[in-house]
Amino acid sequence: ARWSPATRSPSAASSWAVEPDVAVVGGRWLIAWQRNYSVSDTHCDVQAAFVDTNGVATTAFWVAGAFNTYNSSAKLASSGNEALIAWTSGTASNLTRRVQFRRVDANGTFLDAAPVTVAASATGERFLPAPCWSGNEYVVAFQDQRAVTSSIDQRSDIYAARVSAAGAVLDGAGLAIETGAVSD
Repeated sequence: ARWSPATRSPSAASSWAVEPDVAVVGGRWLIAWQRNYSVSDTHCDVQAAFVDTNGVATTAFWVAGAFNTYNSSAKLASSGNEALIAWTSGTASNLTRRVQFRRVDANGTFLDAAPVTVAASATGERFLPAPCWSGNEYVVAFQDQRAVTSSIDQRSDIYAARVSAAGAVLDGAGLAIETGAVSD
């Protein structure tokens, strides 16, 4: 399939593809996005596809998602020959959002057999990831609600976690970046 703005995603599937992000991986573009099942269904998966420099897209491939889950806000970071795809994952309960990732190489092979949770030992919800590559490791920044005082308290702080080139999360609870009264 040839990619064009008219199709909104590299595949011509009958799903609702939204929130794309793009990075260069191995000399071609990797595009990741959220795929909703219909316009009125908030259940969603993360999908991706490569686009060669001649404008030809590969078949879209599944990154994450399962029945009755919400996998949204996919973001990419590239180390050159591989990428980290991060997203917000949750279930029907609005209190379960977590940031997860998978790494993929330039050939489209996943380097992580299953999604990896960022800051897995932290409490509270984590969402809206922003990954980046430093030259040696990834860092994934995210909004964090571990300090909320009730279910109606929607304030969030900013945390980050480093991820090694091998895919190991180096900061199990995350690193506090902005947690002061200013963020409240």
